[in-house]
Amino acid sequence: MAAPRDVAAFSPKGDYLMQCSVDGILKVWDTRSGTLKTEYTPSSHLTATCKCLCWCPTNRSPDTPKKKKRKRSSDDGHHSAAEELDLVALGTTAGNVLLYSVVKGELHSRMENGHSDVINDICWHPHKNTVYTCSSDKYLAEWDLSLGKVKYKWKASNSALYSICLVSKNRLISAGNLIKLWDLEKYEVITKYSGHTTEVLQLLPVIKNHHTFESAYFLSAAVNDRLVSAWSVNTSKGDKNAVASFSLPEEPVKLSLLNIKDQPMHLSVVTKGGQVLYFEHVLNGNMKKPLRPKITIKVCSSSGKTFPILASYLADDNDGTITIAHGSFIKPVFERVISKGAPAEICLERSENISTIVEERNVQKVISGDVSKDVTVLTPSVTLVSGMAPNMLSAKKRKKTELTMQERLNAISFDNTIEGPPTKNLPVADSMAVLLTQGLMSSDKNILNNVFLQNQNETVIQNTIRKLDIQAIVPLIKELTRRMSGPSASLNKYAQWIKVVLSIHTSYLISFPDLLDTLSSLYQLLDARMAMFSKLTRLQGKLSLLLSQVKSKEQDETEVKYHDQTPLLSYQDESSDEDMYLKNNLDDIEASESEYDWNSSDDKEDSENTKSNNTDEKDESDD
Repeated sequence: MAAPRDVAAFSPKGDYLMQCSVDGILKVWDTRSGTLKTEYTPSSHLTATCKCLCWCPTNRSPDTPKKKKRKRSSDDGHHSAAEELDLVALGTTAGNVLLYSVVKGELHSRMENGHSDVINDICWHPHKNTVYTCSSDKYLAEWDLSLGKVKYKWKASNSALYSICLVSKNRLISAGNLIKLWDLEKYEVITKYSGHTTEVLQLLPVIKNHHTFESAYFLSAAVNDRLVSAWSVNTSKGDKNAVASFSLPEEPVKLSLLNIKDQPMHLSVVTKGGQVLYFEHVLNGNMKKPLRPKITIKVCSSSGKTFPILASYLADDNDGTITIAHGSFIKPVFERVISKGAPAEICLERSENISTIVEERNVQKVISGDVSKDVTVLTPSVTLVSGMAPNMLSAKKRKKTELTMQERLNAISFDNTIEGPPTKNLPVADSMAVLLTQGLMSSDKNILNNVFLQNQNETVIQNTIRKLDIQAIVPLIKELTRRMSGPSASLNKYAQWIKVVLSIHTSYLISFPDLLDTLSSLYQLLDARMAMFSKLTRLQGKLSLLLSQVKSKEQDETEVKYHDQTPLLSYQDESSDEDMYLKNNLDDIEASESEYDWNSSDDKEDSENTKSNNTDEKDESDD
């Protein structure tokens, strides 16, 4: 999947803004008068639309005056002609390169058979009659404009390539998810830079010397990444990590860079939310913390409506003028803002009609057909569907096209039970993600409670978080953090939501430095609640042991013992046969002896023996 890119760019001097619409029509606007200079429709605008564009660079650097004429080489002659014609290189979805002349207002040349897939980015060589392209077919191509064909083509990655830029005469940077530095003489990789997990949407060289075209650093911006990273081109240091980063509150869309000798680097970033962030910094070594913008520029109306800024351009004057185009590409509005001495936040208040001017002759009336009353139309629940039951509306007190908040909650409730005969329920096209977004944007506690406190499994929560807009992730984390400090009855449900959000959007949250305080407070809150876990676990073990002993004692007391039961099986060892015989006969002997008076006979015998013994003793004494 190609990285999202706004196909619009200012000319090198900021005089013109070229934009290619979705249907492949080229428009060139004069930034000084704000009028449409030219409009061109290529013959293949429907089958091979423009995917990227790049203006031919100027040879004169912004920090030095023009020099006297000198003898030019053949490459200089071709490049001078391209500069005089104001050529713009266009990369198409069919893999071809178109050269459009702004001066002539027509197509200058067409080069084909370069790529087999869409061209995602294109750049000019500053001193040669050459352009370089990268494509989703994983190849880089070097085009010779004098011959009108590919000079050299090589495979540069195992995945699609989205951005390229030249950092010197013989060095090229390419990027998909991984950034590579190439030697254009040997067409070999010099080094690799890893720091982005998504597609790199733009690369910009920080040119140190415009005459030799040597860059010490380059910038990169990626999709869904709230940091613009700066990298060192000097490979001898062995530092492959970003030397500096610029913090953004939103995802970047377009970068504009101005680098003048012996002055700080000036960077403007157009974000997805339609604002411009302005930075000033001198790249000289590693920076530990991300840099914050010096100036934030917004355009809004008196009622609070925001007009999106489409593109920006940094002028090389003493006032630090920033040219912005805002509104819509149907008729953009150009304004110039002076950054020197400006406050940290600039809000340009403009009329609501300034960005919505459309000539009436270009507007077509749309005739909508009649809808039958028997047809049910699926729409979001904030509007009325065709054939709605009249009892769902209270007449005179609300509009016919609105539902109450209670009806919206009931429509998505999981606990509704149907009693009585089945009725015809209207289908609802809303989802949990839509409802959660509405609750976060409006801070409606009823909607948020209905979403968070439902008995939902983890699969439903995961699907809701995946469908949720990326802009709502940060408000969701803040809302869940606030609720985690409340009563403990619902903490298990909030913790389940936090677990899913962190597992899916960890990389996105890490790229948002301003969220550090919120995540730190959440960590401290969870750590404080988990401190009692070990004590509770020990207490639970002791209680379980006591309860098991009590239960065992009760079972012993109530258990019924049966002593008269005969054994189901008895085993007799062979060595005990004699013992068993004696035992069996012993009962008979005892029974027979009990019939006689064994004690009386024993007494008589004992007395007779005693007398005889006494008589013998007397005889011995006489002798």
